[in-house]
Amino acid sequence: MGIHESAKLVGEVPLNEKIINGVKWTALFAILGHFVSLVKTPILVRLLIPADFGLMGMLLTVMAFTSPITEMGIGSAIIQKQDISKIQLSTLYWLNILVGIVMFIFVISISPLIADFYDEQRLVDLLHLFAFMFLIIPLGSQFEKLMEKELNFGLPVQAKTAALFANFSISVTLALFGCGVYSLIYGRLGGSFISSFIFTTWGMKHHKPSLLFSIKESKSLLVFGAYQISERFIKILSTNIDKLFIGKFFGAEVLGYYTVAHALVIIPMMTLNPIITKVTFPVFSIIQKDIGKINEYFTLAIKVLLTLNFPIYGGLIMTSSIFVPIIFGEGWEPVVPVLQVLSLGALIWTISNPVGSVLLAKGRADVSFMLNLLRAVVLVGMLALAYWMGRSILSIAIGIVVSRYVTDPFIHLYMNKYFGINYREIIKHLMKIVSFTALMSLGVFSVGYLNLNNAILVLILKVFFGCFIYSALLVAFDTESFKLLRTFLKKQ
Repeated sequence: MGIHESAKLVGEVPLNEKIINGVKWTALFAILGHFVSLVKTPILVRLLIPADFGLMGMLLTVMAFTSPITEMGIGSAIIQKQDISKIQLSTLYWLNILVGIVMFIFVISISPLIADFYDEQRLVDLLHLFAFMFLIIPLGSQFEKLMEKELNFGLPVQAKTAALFANFSISVTLALFGCGVYSLIYGRLGGSFISSFIFTTWGMKHHKPSLLFSIKESKSLLVFGAYQISERFIKILSTNIDKLFIGKFFGAEVLGYYTVAHALVIIPMMTLNPIITKVTFPVFSIIQKDIGKINEYFTLAIKVLLTLNFPIYGGLIMTSSIFVPIIFGEGWEPVVPVLQVLSLGALIWTISNPVGSVLLAKGRADVSFMLNLLRAVVLVGMLALAYWMGRSILSIAIGIVVSRYVTDPFIHLYMNKYFGINYREIIKHLMKIVSFTALMSLGVFSVGYLNLNNAILVLILKVFFGCFIYSALLVAFDTESFKLLRTFLKKQ
């Protein structure tokens, strides 16, 4: 069955049913990922030292900047284009493999320069090993995108779940044997190999690439992909420049503290947001000409994200000073203030993801690029100011958060004016959820006045009271959101 025919089948099955199935599978993986991360992070923190996480943070920053070139924006182009031919798919597949090989050689070649930049010579050997990611990932990436295009999320979730547990098992086992940062690297490589193997096995049965190759036939997809590369590169710059700053000026140990704080902050975001955004992009691509439907699904997505994420990050801010020492042990206290500041930033980050889905679905990767360029420019300015004023990981975190509160409201205003997104209902819901979260946080804070000496008991009481207060406020004053949340959770 061709891609064009597969796309038509989406129209024959009710779109709502496809969305529900997509949300169900994506939610399953998100929940599993959340659980594994909650178990894995404390174990590794107790087995490894901050410098190990700092070195891994440096490697991941290099990977973040180079991986978009390997992917070439092809995945988004495949999903966005409603009609795509066999020769186009074959061309993109082999081109992706070729670029992966080039990037493998390139990263190995520049590894001494990267080590000199960070003044960390251990990175040379680590990068030689980590570069194998560029040979592994391209093998199955196109097949994953083809499944997403058809709103088929079952096998991708199974593949990623297998990769998740492989990563967990390898990392923890090697860490127990004292392998340090190598336990994190081999965990990543093992997980990527498992998922790529599963995707490639499926792809060779259903969409086996031919030896056909035509740049001319694939030009429109490559142009779209070029904008995607630029947009993703700018986005990656804006989300990783903090690690560049800290790694360069403060070293691996301080970067380790920051990396752990950042990882804790993104666990809820990466658990809940992909449930929505992973499904909305292909859905928006299908209904890209119906602005009414786009508004409907966009508003629903934002409402769910607000209702779920705000109380979580409010709770993180109020409880981090207790749970960090309990879970991670002594010596990780510098994580607490950074975690609290980044959690404030997550409140606005979490409602900006669906914007990208709308822009890409409408084929406006150019607009997405310009908006992310704006974010990057403002971020660099704020980081320079923050570094000049404070020269600490906390000041860098504050600079990041302030930059997003400056740029993201403008981006939403742009979406309203030029793409017809109606924010009236979203703003009304936002104000309500902010009020509920503030009242919940006040209740959690008041638990501290009980003067209990048992830190674990205090943490349990704070979590219990927080959940109870927020749920009670939803039931009493926002039955619509409560029903929406209950319906959403039932579909999982």
